[in-house]
Amino acid sequence: IIPPPPIRYILMRGRPQGGSPVIADSGNDKQNNQIASGLIERYYPEILRYCLRLTARTFMAQDAAQETFLKVVRFSDKITFNEKFRALLYKIAANTCIDMKRKRHLQDLPIEEALPLPCEETGYDEVNSQDAFGKMISPLNDEARHLITLRFESDLSLRQISEITGMPLRTVQSKIRAALKLLKERITKEEIERKTRI
Repeated sequence: IIPPPPIRYILMRGRPQGGSPVIADSGNDKQNNQIASGLIERYYPEILRYCLRLTARTFMAQDAAQETFLKVVRFSDKITFNEKFRALLYKIAANTCIDMKRKRHLQDLPIEEALPLPCEETGYDEVNSQDAFGKMISPLNDEARHLITLRFESDLSLRQISEITGMPLRTVQSKIRAALKLLKERITKEEIERKTRI
């Protein structure tokens, strides 16, 4: 389990230089803190894991997950917290990851970013080193990996995946089916090769 960072850390990320946190503009700091705290405690580990799948970089995933919750808190007065909220949270996280990857492509990476540095948050090593799911889906293209991750790791419904990706429901269904077929063929082939070596 990846523990969420302290709520203050995420809220302070939205602070303009020399100012108070961005969410203070709403006039109800205590309510915003309660909303943020509850959301982070409940959803942070799965959103961080999802961002890690999309970015494949620890620091970028961390930033994307925190930025996702900051956006939710900033616009909490416009968000309906119902059964569709989880899909909305994943959509915000996906768009945040895409934006960060685009910005990253436009900049040269500093040498520190290229080096594998230790991370203060625990859980990353477990996700990376014991990631049978990630290894299994690695041969798939980006889109297929994304869909399979949403369906089977994040346990989202096809309708929720459709909302997150903007794809029609039938398209999501057929792409997931095709990805599963490829995975089944690959696993079967590996099993046959392993048996012939014995």
